[in-house]
Amino acid sequence: MQQLVSGLPQSNVVILTAITQIAWLNESLRTGAQGLLSKSCDRQQLMTALHCAAAGGIPFSKSLLQLVLSPPAVKRRRFESLPVLNQKQREILDLLSRGFLYKEIATRFGFKIGNLKRRLHDIYKKIKVYNRTEAINVWRGH
Repeated sequence: MQQLVSGLPQSNVVILTAITQIAWLNESLRTGAQGLLSKSCDRQQLMTALHCAAAGGIPFSKSLLQLVLSPPAVKRRRFESLPVLNQKQREILDLLSRGFLYKEIATRFGFKIGNLKRRLHDIYKKIKVYNRTEAINVWRGH
């Protein structure tokens, strides 16, 4: 995955998978996957997801999203580090957790998508997570 993402940095990678292991799904997101779709999705769902990814969105099959956001029998960590976020970073994280597309968030703040992704990376670093899914979990659990 990392080779694919690093070799094609402008591409949005969406994985079509039958794997439901939480660690593998999280690792795919951490290494650059834009979204995850179940192999059981139909043609229309696949096309919609690809258009979503192209627009900066985060396409997920509902079943995979539920696994990633609410893994069974896993305690969610609570972070005292969230106070280190400034107001704008909190607003960005809140919009992300409410399902806004990158493009929508960037437009709202007058950023380019690349600038927003850099700011999100800074947020992830501050709250000690590796990807948007973990950041959303932290935000919702705070």
